Amino acid sequence: PKTATAAVPVTATIRLESEPPGAIVSRGGEALGRCPILVPMPAAGGVHVVLKLAGHQDQETELTRADAPVKRVRLAPTARAKVSPDKNAGLGAVANPPKVGPNPLDQRL
Repeated sequence: PKTATAAVPVTATIRLESEPPGAIVSRGGEALGRCPILVPMPAAGGVHVVLKLAGHQDQETELTRADAPVKRVRLAPTARAKVSPDKNAGLGAVANPPKVGPNPLDQRL
């Protein structure tokens, strides 16, 4: 996995994994890389990160030394648009169709 760079002294790293894999991890608006990724931990305190993956809700999490050696974050799928119950929706249905004569196939012989 890729290791994110840090501007503070690092004393440990945590492997951050996403389910599903491949989420983009950012800290303070700066992209660190994709999961799985090794995130440097400062000597004190935690690291606040945001995970983003297409088709899933963004997930914010705080990494702490207690998470070592691995923290797994499950990303929830985004809600899908509701499908219209109208069977003609999206099929090019005409609001006021033209009047036509009887269907000859409906006539009895």
